[in-house]
Amino acid sequence: MDQLAHLKISSSGGGDEEINNKNKQKTTTTTTTTTSSTPKKTPSRDNNNNKKNNNNNNNNNNNNRNNRNNNTNNNNNNNNKFNNNSNNNNNRNNNNRNNNNNNNNNNNNNNNNNNNNNNNKIHIEEWKNDKVIEWLEKNEFNEYVEKFKEEQIDGNTLIEFSAMNQSDKIFERLGFIHIGPKINFQRKLKELISSSQQPRQHQRQSNNINNNNNNNNNNNNNNNNNNNNNNNNNNNNNQNNQNNNKHIVDYSNAIHHINNKQDKDNKKKSEFEPFKTAHEMENYLKKKIVQADSNEDIVELLNHQIINLKDIIRRDFLQFSVQDLLVRIYTHENFQSGILEQFFNRLVNELSSSKFFSSIHNFPTYIQAIGSLAQFKASIDLMDLVSSKFNDIIRILPIEVFEIRFNELNADTNQNKLSNQTLKTIEYIKSLIKVLKQKKQLSKHTIEQLTQPIFNIDEISYKNLPIVPTRDEIHSKNLPKLKPLKIGTYSSSEEYIDTQFNLLREDMIHPIREAFSLIQNGSSSAYYYTDVIFKGFTKTQTSLSFLIEFKYRSKIKWEKFSKLLNGSLLVLSCDNFTSILVATVEKRPDRGEEKQISISFYGDNQMDLMYLFENSFSMIESPTYFESVKNVLSSLQRINSDDLPFQSYLLKCSGQEIIPKYFQDHPVINLQTTFDNTERINIRTSEFPERLGTLDPSQIEAFEHCLKSELSLVQGPPGTGKSYIGVKLFEVIHRHLKENSARNTPILVLCYTNHALDQFLDHIITNVTKKVIRVGSRSRDERMKDYNIRNFIRNFTDKRQYEYYRERDDVVAVLKEYLDTFSNELSYEDFLNFAGNDNNNNNEDQYVDDDEDDDNGDVKCSNMNFNRWGQWIKSIKKKIKEDLSLLKVPKSLKPSINEIENEDDEDDEDLVETLLNERRFDYGNISGINTAHDISEYDIQSIVTMTRLEKRDYKDIQDIFDIKENDRIYYYRYLLNKKIRHSLKTIQEYAKRYKILSDTIMDYENKAYIKALSSVNVVAATITGASRLKRVFDSINSKCVIIEEAAEVLEGHIVSVLPKTIEHLVLIGDHEQLKPSCAVYQLAEKFQLNVSLFERIMKNGGAHRQLSIQRRMVPNISQFIHPIYPNLRNHPEVLKRFATESTIKGIQKNIFFLEHTIPESSPTESTSKSNLFEADYVVGLADYLLKQEYKPSDIVILTPYTGQLLKIKNQIRNKKHELLSKVQVRTVDQYQGEECNIVILSLVRSNERGDSGFVKIKNRINVAISRARNAMYLVGNSDLLRKANPIWENMFKILAEPSVNAIGPILKLRCENHKDQITNITSGKDFSNVPQGGCLLNCSTRLECGHQCGLACHIFDQDHINIKCTKPCEHIHEKCGHICKKTCSDDCGLCDVLVDRILPCGHKKKLACNIDPLQYKCLEPCEKLRRCGHKCELKCSEYCERKNCKEKVEKTLECGHVETRECYNNSNVCNAKCKEILPCGDVCSVKCKDHKPNQFGIRTHPPCSKKECTRELFCGHRCYSKHACSTGSCGECKKECLNACTHSVCNRGCSKLCNPCREYCKRGCTHVGKCQNLCKELCSIKNCDQRCTKLLPCKHQCIGLCGEKCVSICRKCNPDYLEPITRMKLSEFDENDCFIELHKGHVFFVDNLDTFMNMKDDNDKIVHKKCPSCNMIISAKEAPRYKDIINKNWNKIDLIKRKLMEHVTKEETDMVVKAMGGAAGHWFLCEKGHAYYIGECGGAMQEGNCIECKGRVGGSNHSLLPNNKHSDIDGSNNPLYRPFVQPPDLD
Repeated sequence: MDQLAHLKISSSGGGDEEINNKNKQKTTTTTTTTTSSTPKKTPSRDNNNNKKNNNNNNNNNNNNRNNRNNNTNNNNNNNNKFNNNSNNNNNRNNNNRNNNNNNNNNNNNNNNNNNNNNNNKIHIEEWKNDKVIEWLEKNEFNEYVEKFKEEQIDGNTLIEFSAMNQSDKIFERLGFIHIGPKINFQRKLKELISSSQQPRQHQRQSNNINNNNNNNNNNNNNNNNNNNNNNNNNNNNNQNNQNNNKHIVDYSNAIHHINNKQDKDNKKKSEFEPFKTAHEMENYLKKKIVQADSNEDIVELLNHQIINLKDIIRRDFLQFSVQDLLVRIYTHENFQSGILEQFFNRLVNELSSSKFFSSIHNFPTYIQAIGSLAQFKASIDLMDLVSSKFNDIIRILPIEVFEIRFNELNADTNQNKLSNQTLKTIEYIKSLIKVLKQKKQLSKHTIEQLTQPIFNIDEISYKNLPIVPTRDEIHSKNLPKLKPLKIGTYSSSEEYIDTQFNLLREDMIHPIREAFSLIQNGSSSAYYYTDVIFKGFTKTQTSLSFLIEFKYRSKIKWEKFSKLLNGSLLVLSCDNFTSILVATVEKRPDRGEEKQISISFYGDNQMDLMYLFENSFSMIESPTYFESVKNVLSSLQRINSDDLPFQSYLLKCSGQEIIPKYFQDHPVINLQTTFDNTERINIRTSEFPERLGTLDPSQIEAFEHCLKSELSLVQGPPGTGKSYIGVKLFEVIHRHLKENSARNTPILVLCYTNHALDQFLDHIITNVTKKVIRVGSRSRDERMKDYNIRNFIRNFTDKRQYEYYRERDDVVAVLKEYLDTFSNELSYEDFLNFAGNDNNNNNEDQYVDDDEDDDNGDVKCSNMNFNRWGQWIKSIKKKIKEDLSLLKVPKSLKPSINEIENEDDEDDEDLVETLLNERRFDYGNISGINTAHDISEYDIQSIVTMTRLEKRDYKDIQDIFDIKENDRIYYYRYLLNKKIRHSLKTIQEYAKRYKILSDTIMDYENKAYIKALSSVNVVAATITGASRLKRVFDSINSKCVIIEEAAEVLEGHIVSVLPKTIEHLVLIGDHEQLKPSCAVYQLAEKFQLNVSLFERIMKNGGAHRQLSIQRRMVPNISQFIHPIYPNLRNHPEVLKRFATESTIKGIQKNIFFLEHTIPESSPTESTSKSNLFEADYVVGLADYLLKQEYKPSDIVILTPYTGQLLKIKNQIRNKKHELLSKVQVRTVDQYQGEECNIVILSLVRSNERGDSGFVKIKNRINVAISRARNAMYLVGNSDLLRKANPIWENMFKILAEPSVNAIGPILKLRCENHKDQITNITSGKDFSNVPQGGCLLNCSTRLECGHQCGLACHIFDQDHINIKCTKPCEHIHEKCGHICKKTCSDDCGLCDVLVDRILPCGHKKKLACNIDPLQYKCLEPCEKLRRCGHKCELKCSEYCERKNCKEKVEKTLECGHVETRECYNNSNVCNAKCKEILPCGDVCSVKCKDHKPNQFGIRTHPPCSKKECTRELFCGHRCYSKHACSTGSCGECKKECLNACTHSVCNRGCSKLCNPCREYCKRGCTHVGKCQNLCKELCSIKNCDQRCTKLLPCKHQCIGLCGEKCVSICRKCNPDYLEPITRMKLSEFDENDCFIELHKGHVFFVDNLDTFMNMKDDNDKIVHKKCPSCNMIISAKEAPRYKDIINKNWNKIDLIKRKLMEHVTKEETDMVVKAMGGAAGHWFLCEKGHAYYIGECGGAMQEGNCIECKGRVGGSNHSLLPNNKHSDIDGSNNPLYRPFVQPPDLD
């Protein structure tokens, strides 16, 4: 893991916040030029050439890459037709780029042929420290100069820096703390290194470059042709998709932005001058108060000058006047109503955490000094403010001191002389004291942890209650002690708000409690989810959310799943809800079955990410829309008792009608523009007109009431035109406010549903004004698209908002880069960071987890290096893989085997879409934020899973190699655990920053909302959408609010959205229709929560008007709702329509109730019912009506239950009738406010229990039977319904009257064509007796062809224009005499009777009579052989040689390779890899066809592709000079000589001659005697083969040889030891077999080792003998037995060294190697073994004499003399030149 650097990310107001950032080093591959470049300021011509060459190389590389991409895309095109378009575009773009690159290359190459001249070289390795300092200053790294001087950094060290990781600690030691400067430093350093890498080249190389450039030109031209071909091919592919380009913030730019912001903030701090006197502070604060009084945004001003504020509030001793000004600012109305909530919270936080409260000399002293009531109120308001935002501050607030001081002052006051307002203020202060004291007491114990709370939950003030549920509330088995909603009066606004608050909160909490209770009792709950795991992160508009997966009791089809909607409340726990986490749903899939959603945790609490990702949770959902409820509850908590509007109506139930204030101020109202033939009236003095356009008397009365009453109610029974009244009322008020207001005053229009809101707005836009903005949830009405807030807000967006957008994108870019490196593997850098190196204690705090107590006890890493770490990791590599495979988590949870489809968990798709749409809030600019940085792809959970495995810290071990190999995995896991924990903490910091920036963006969004909404005439929203905009509505100067469907809205919801500026509230609705919906039935029944404000005022006798003339239902339908509306009358238009349109074709009556007793069906645990009998019936009836030529829009099918709605829709789908599928099917609740000509109503309920459910509720009955205009058909169990509600009894009584006779088990249908034909319908299947909508008689109409119509009696197409005759055709074809086989209405055409024909090829085939066999192409498989002898695979009618033979055959190419090819392919171009051994010893991996000719025109092997030479030198060591394998000289070996004997070791360098040992040889034994010669000479004795007689420590005889060192392995103790050469066990050898030990533990059978040591190299190479086990060179010291063989090799090597020293100096060798490109393989041996060198290509072109023995050397025509051979003294295995023949390509 790369080292984590500290980034200072400035907060929104100039403060800063440390965020640990993990930077992954970016390594860039650059093409080195053949000449060095000069500084940028004075570019030379050669430097430009080099740049061009680099560009050419890069372009060629790009071309190859693009061509490969094209090939891939083309392949993909063949496999996936949907991706063709994007692939084609990509290919075309790549090819165009290639062509441009190639053309540029041609131009550059031609220019470069003339410009490869002198270049300057920068010798960095020769730089001293002063030169490095000069370079630093030149590149503006001045702040690091001193550190570089201290460390004495020279040029060589500078070069090493270029290869270092950015996380290496040396950078921090040099002062590079932040990642930005570190990146810039390495970028500049790489530029410097690349400019000095290549030495100046000889002129010959310049010529080579010219040749290469010419070759490049040819290649580029070929590439152009290939690219054009690719373009042509791409154009033939289908084009279906387009590329979607997204802007991705560059990581380094993000770092740059972040550091720049930090620098600006630091500069601002450094330039700030603190206040010197209290007078200066007073002047500053007074200026802020003046600005606040002038309606400037004081919150934003203070936030941008927060450094000034901090300077004041962080002082210990503040003067009273300064404190008083601070209190005034923080309690100023404009401050508390500030829309920038993040800035507001920050300012409050700064105050609460400052010395203003904590110092005894500040606020506590101020409290004791205040004396006015205003100061007391401001002080208590301030304490309430800070404690409501930051609960912890309550513990230090001087509430008791305040109470004592206030009581003292209050006791001295004569209460009788106080005004009502003063008394009200005193009571207000007392109530707040009580609230704050209670809050302080509660703070001593966390509410969630209380088993016996100080207060019962119902005793706690609503201001102190948390919005979300507590643990105790979930575990409680009963409802808390709630106050029911009062129909009558309230004693105070606190009681009123408290009642509303607690009921609404309990409606949200109780479903969770209920689900938990079911689970504890072993039952199932539809709102319970198990095995919840946190997978990773997702990015939403407001926060970084968590991606979770879960299991559910049944399969989920998201399009039909009405749970887990956006904004739903979730409670999670991993310990059976002993502790809980509260979250909300952020995003869910639209379709599919994958159980995966995104969630965000509630509030600002920082979650322990490790805890989340390593545990599995259970989850309970509350079905209420929490986002809306949260906003409502928060608004209620913020309402002060004085701010509650319309208190006389809401609390005291006043029935007065008081004219709205804006009408009182301007009483003259202009009605002329709204109604014809009217005049201006004075609302206070004039009589109201008796006629207003087309309004009926009840509408006029309601209209007058609304204008004269500040709280107006209009009750509109079904069809009475209440929406029409609302629009007309809006028009009058709008024009009046426009004429009489100095400041724009938009009217706020609110509705319960989107549909009603869109209808209302459509009337306004069409008839009144187009200056309308619709906010909140999205509209499905296309007409509303132009009035969406998104189209307006762009004009009002603050430029600072875009800065926060960019800053947030920067945070995501850095986070994404960090996540890229977040893995479950440890790197060397991770080890250094987390292993607790004592030498790096200064930085340890960055990496050690706060929870880990191991600062000084970890394994030491001071002696660790990269190679040792690699060895350690290698020892546990297998176990790491086992860990990864063991803990591998699937990408998503697969459905369980026991998972079933449960209809009870499915809802109607349209209903689900409607619910989702209501919760999709239409943001303004924020909806267009950059989403290119997707972070959902990172599976964090799989990585964190590793931490669950057993781990150990090994504190007492000082070196990790001391840990047993089998136990090392435990320490690996321990370090990995530390790394993952630290990484998650860093991620959490970024998530917090993202949240802060997102909230700030939203604040600016709201600020733009205010500007946009203040500029229009109408602001429209649903109640749900309005709930989050309360603070916005408070700031737009809206005086009038009109609420449609007001009777369906909970009272608390209405009160919470009313703006502070409201003067007029108009409620339009009908409480006799649908009531507000509650999640908890008990709260509706026992606590009247479902009583709306509209209904409460009506029941209290408050002022209202009822509309009394309906225009919808024909009289025989409207009569059914007379029990509900006794005064309801029919409009004359309805009577007229009843006379003309009430007769329904095909049915005798326009109303009928079909009785039945077929029982309903209901899934277990379901509240939704269904009845298949009724579903069949209503679908059959709708289908029948369509056959009567009614339009689908004329018919609607209604039902009270969603379960029945699904059954009906399923039946319609089964019918597969296009028109029928267009008929609306809705629930009764969904159809509220709408109407249709014909209504078919399925009532569903039918059971012996008499359980009637929804159909007994008067409000729902009212809606159900009042939707029809002309006809209504009902089906249900009349016996059950009679008992359910008197309305049904009244209906059935009317229907059963003899004159009506419209109820019974049989519906009679009458054929419109045959009036006497009556069809009885008792069930859905009976509709088969009217298949075409008439009767079962055949249609008797004669068609134009003379045949009778073949259909049954039908109503449609009576003129038979579109009906076709279906009888057989009787026409005889003249030519053949066959009878036409088609139907009468079809064109006879040619005869298509099948007859047997003999084709010219001899095959027999059945052909249509009209087909000529001579013209027919036989499609049978061909049976002939091709010329090549293979069977033809074409059709019989095709020429065999038309296509190439594709049979696969093996072909031997001229190069010798054998390839399997298609038969027709005779090309000799070989695609196989060469695989010959190169001079360096590596295998050539280039294809045969890619071997290019050298400068002499002969095809040779390309240079070795290895980046670093690893060849073995003749001395036995590996090359260490780190040059590329194909370039540079290996040079002299710098390592120590390996020559050693029993006396001593050679202490000279490996490249120098060895000093032979002059001691006497130690070899000898009693069997062969003692050697008499020197150690360097041949031994005078033979090897002894007798067994050693010595005893081993185990007391067994040694199995070694006499005279050799004893073997450490015993035959008896180690019988299973495997001899390395034979792989035999010791126990398998003979008893007398002897062994010899080379290195410790490497024991060989002596016969095998003798053979091995005496073997010669196949190529007669001079090589050291190496141990067969460990590959270490065998010396005479380890194996004295083989001294003579080993010395002989060393003598040969010394001879080579001597020749090199005598004849070729190092400088000469380097010069020749450099001149020839550095390749090895130039050295050869004459007949006598003397070494000599051949230059140029390495091939012999002339003969000469050896300077040693005068023998002939060299050769001619690249052929070496037969008695000469290649030498390996330069480490090569083969000569450089080896002829390679490439056969020519054959067409």
